[in-house]
Amino acid sequence: GTAGQLTCTQANSTMASLSFWLKNLSPWHHHGTRHASPPQELQADVVICGAGISGASLAYHLRNLRPELKVVVVEARGVSGGATGRNGGLMWPGLNAPWPETIQKFGKDGAAKLMTYEMHAFQDIAAFVKGREDACAFSFFPEGGLTLFESEEEARVMLADTALQAEAGFPHVSIPVPAHELPQRLHSSTTAFVGGLRHPVVGRVTAARIVHELLREALDRPAGAADLAVLQHSAVTSIQALPEGGQAGVAAGGQQGGAVGEVWTAGAGMGAGGAAAMGVAAARAGAERCTLPPKLRVSVMPTSDSSDTPAGGLTIMCGAFVHATNGYNKLLPSLRDSGWLVPVRNQVAVTQPLPRDHPLPHASFSTRDGYVYFSRRADDRVVIGGFRDVVPHREVGTYDDTLVGLDPHVSACLRTYLPTAFPDLFTISAASGKSGSSSHAADKAAKRVAGLSLHELQAVPTKGSDHHHHGHSHGHGHGRGHGAAPVELQYELEWSGILGFTKDRWPLVGVLPAELSASGGAQNAEYACMGFTGHGMTRCFNCAKNLALMLAGEPTEQVFPATVFSPARVLVDSKVSLHPSKL
Repeated sequence: GTAGQLTCTQANSTMASLSFWLKNLSPWHHHGTRHASPPQELQADVVICGAGISGASLAYHLRNLRPELKVVVVEARGVSGGATGRNGGLMWPGLNAPWPETIQKFGKDGAAKLMTYEMHAFQDIAAFVKGREDACAFSFFPEGGLTLFESEEEARVMLADTALQAEAGFPHVSIPVPAHELPQRLHSSTTAFVGGLRHPVVGRVTAARIVHELLREALDRPAGAADLAVLQHSAVTSIQALPEGGQAGVAAGGQQGGAVGEVWTAGAGMGAGGAAAMGVAAARAGAERCTLPPKLRVSVMPTSDSSDTPAGGLTIMCGAFVHATNGYNKLLPSLRDSGWLVPVRNQVAVTQPLPRDHPLPHASFSTRDGYVYFSRRADDRVVIGGFRDVVPHREVGTYDDTLVGLDPHVSACLRTYLPTAFPDLFTISAASGKSGSSSHAADKAAKRVAGLSLHELQAVPTKGSDHHHHGHSHGHGHGRGHGAAPVELQYELEWSGILGFTKDRWPLVGVLPAELSASGGAQNAEYACMGFTGHGMTRCFNCAKNLALMLAGEPTEQVFPATVFSPARVLVDSKVSLHPSKL
């Protein structure tokens, strides 16, 4: 069936598989004294649903643009507990859509402008990280990135794409590499590939650390700024439009609920102890009104015992609500049921560190027509992800990112791919199926797949509705030389994350038409920053920045493709089922 007709598998958020990035990062803690009787009702200017890279960037930029706005970030898990904290650790610039189709739809100039924006967005987040490399655990891959072709057909399509990209004015983003140069580039004598592309600039990221840094700086607010609250383990359960005039039902007897600035008090950000100081104070009746007129009533419930939301839940009155949840679309049934925004699961695994002198380049790699990606990290581990094309529906429609939900066939392919493609560099560990993150089924599947050649792996069809650039959820080591014995790969951890794919591969950024909104009522009250189609690390930061400009009432950057990314384009699609109130 189509993506919109698939049954979505929903995971319990408390059972999510643990990613390598989150395992090695201290959870985001609120330090301070919780008031004995937290308020049941808050007021805010802006509520941001989602504390990943989009939500954190939006909070950060709103603080810079309009520090007087009271902002609440609501996150069903912990900070960066969704896709941002579970990806493949790559920031790889590219159009993320086929050039021929993009030119056909937008013209040559339009396609070039989209690529210009892509490079601008890449440079924008790189500029933020500059000077914060240690805090963000960011670096550029010393040997860039390599796209490796496994078939002549893949080479033909990709080289034609690259030629159009060069014609558009971007000849240095992707540079063809003929097959005879691959042994030198790969430090391997593998014959698995028929050519490739070299990408000089690719970022090696730990996205969860960038999120922590963005929120840390947002909390370290200027004097006189309104407060920012981050409510972890708290789920938005409903959004309702307030009657015209906004204040109806805010509180009885002329009293308002506590304003965010007085209820959830942000301390001075990261103090000497390195902890975010955020406590809870008592709500005061008659609290100062927010800057934006309230339009929405947002209901929030705790998702765990460690929630920042009271056990009975709370209500937030706000002027604007932002969906920054990428593929998690349950609040937006019009987008979900039409297939305009669907969850797509991707699995990722990490090895134990390679020897420092292992020949594998310190680079990122994309293979199997974009369905597989791997990279050598700064600590010499290898992170590999993908292979969703070997299972039915290519994991479209799946929310399940639990450990028990990992697909054993995908797990097996992840563990056997590198030894199969690079037999002179790697061998399969007999114990690779016995790590704490693997199952007996995965171990059996690994043994089956280990007997397949790369050609047999290639025989699995990879063409689908989301064909082409399928999203990278995604020292130089020459000392050993090609003659050294291959290294036995030991896998340390495996996890999954949920991508958000849109029907046309472009993100949804901007105001949601009332017909598509969760509330179905108020105009210019709900906004989206989601649906990054496996390419969020280059775009989320800047898209959120431009959304902050919209919320601040300022023009977006000239380079920002506001019309292409606008959620209003969804209304042109006759298959979209509107909010029940609009039928």
